[in-house]
Amino acid sequence: MTSQFTLYQFPISHYCEKARWALEYKNIAYNTVNLVPGPHRNVSKKLGAPHSHTPILTYDEKVIQGSEEIINFLEATQKHPVLTPTDPEAASMAHEWARFADNNIGVPLRLYFYFHLLPNRKLATQLLTENCAWWSKPLYMVAFPAIRSVMRKGMKINETNAEKAHETLLRSFDHIRDRVSKREYLVDNRFTRADLAVVALIAPCWREIPDLPSALTDFIHELREHDAMLWAKEIYAKHRNA
Repeated sequence: MTSQFTLYQFPISHYCEKARWALEYKNIAYNTVNLVPGPHRNVSKKLGAPHSHTPILTYDEKVIQGSEEIINFLEATQKHPVLTPTDPEAASMAHEWARFADNNIGVPLRLYFYFHLLPNRKLATQLLTENCAWWSKPLYMVAFPAIRSVMRKGMKINETNAEKAHETLLRSFDHIRDRVSKREYLVDNRFTRADLAVVALIAPCWREIPDLPSALTDFIHELREHDAMLWAKEIYAKHRNA
């Protein structure tokens, strides 16, 4: 039987990983449609999504866009297992951690990653078209200079912002370390949407990618033994790879 849920995604995106994890944590069967960055705008427009970004989840005639919005929808319609604490104060804190993850991990990590990746036309094409349609890779190789220009402008990718992103990430890892130094989870005494959001957005840091630019390799090495990274890997192993 075909699943009613369909996730439109970029396979490389950590925001899409956040949505995938939420769906699978709730044991929801779903289909995936891997989009090609750039041409994906036509798909999001056809779906009636208000913006062009992914992930986009469709369910019957509903269109839900954005990882947090998808989790909100799943929490409202597929209640078990629960990701949001029942206590109002704990629930508010979980939402706050999710916002923190978006603003202080997800966005700066993406900017820093692309700042160092985009000069490498071959590797960038390989990663951005991973598991996509057969025509995407040759198209990207030809159109990449224009695509790179649009990405740099749209995400404000430049050296100054890359340096700021690096500083933000280091502060964020320290903040997470301080929170989990004497506790297993960020909120409550169990796994919640707070942990899912933070760890999903950190997860690209331990993905094995051959031939990464040295600056990214150095960054990953810099954080490898950080207490926040070790905690995130433990949570991922326990609640994602179990």
